[in-house]
Amino acid sequence: MPFSSLRWCLPILQGMGLGVVAMVFHEAAHIVAALALRIQVKSVGVGWRGMYTVRDAGTPDKNLLIALAGPLMNLALVLSWHWLPTFGLANLVCGVANLLPIENSDGARVQRCWRQIHKKELPGRWPCSASCLEESELLPFINRRFLGPELNRSRGGATKGKRD
Repeated sequence: MPFSSLRWCLPILQGMGLGVVAMVFHEAAHIVAALALRIQVKSVGVGWRGMYTVRDAGTPDKNLLIALAGPLMNLALVLSWHWLPTFGLANLVCGVANLLPIENSDGARVQRCWRQIHKKELPGRWPCSASCLEESELLPFINRRFLGPELNRSRGGATKGKRD
């Protein structure tokens, strides 16, 4: 048994393989959504950050739906947790990570499309910096709801009656 000492790496390799399967489902959901919305898919590839899809540009509402399709597919596949816990976990990580509003992520695309739809697009700004996130509705809501007036006082803001 020359490979018995490498038995510890099998769960890691299984997790990585199921992570790749989760990414395939994620990209497939983007492709299906784009085709359903009559947006041409030009190519699918693999880069240093994972798989990606290149497609024609659509309207902000179509782009929003296409951007949400991948993470929502992963979050739906979390339901497989009962039968395949590692696959469920891989989908949870993939879905949540892709919803974060960081540069070139689905979350950043969703945030940008949401702003365009609601006419809150800031010219020349990409929704990935902390200052840009503070200008969205989410962080002020979290500040008011969960952190309370102490945060507003420490930042020099008013504690009562101020609406964002």
